[in-house]
Amino acid sequence: MARPASTPDVFSALGHPRRRLILELLGQQDLTVAELTRELGIAQPSVSEQLSLLREVGLVDSTSQGRKRVYRINPAPLRTVADWLVHLDAFWDERFARLGRLLEDLDEEST
Repeated sequence: MARPASTPDVFSALGHPRRRLILELLGQQDLTVAELTRELGIAQPSVSEQLSLLREVGLVDSTSQGRKRVYRINPAPLRTVADWLVHLDAFWDERFARLGRLLEDLDEEST
């Protein structure tokens, strides 16, 4: 069962705890790099690096407001991941149901 082509980069981006925290913060409100730096308590270059990767995979968008850049979450790639996980859940539910039936049949044969 293959994941959609757009998800590997998204999964990689979601694999880092700091990037997940940035997404949680941006899920609450749009923020600038300075605001994220304050909230996270880490250096601005580190925040900018994480935002760059999140933008690259499409999880974050930004707009310019004067000299500031405001970041916001882009939920579309997360929907792709969620859809894939729903499909994966259904796949494994069916597999476990078949395994359960097989075990019941084996149990009945041994009695």
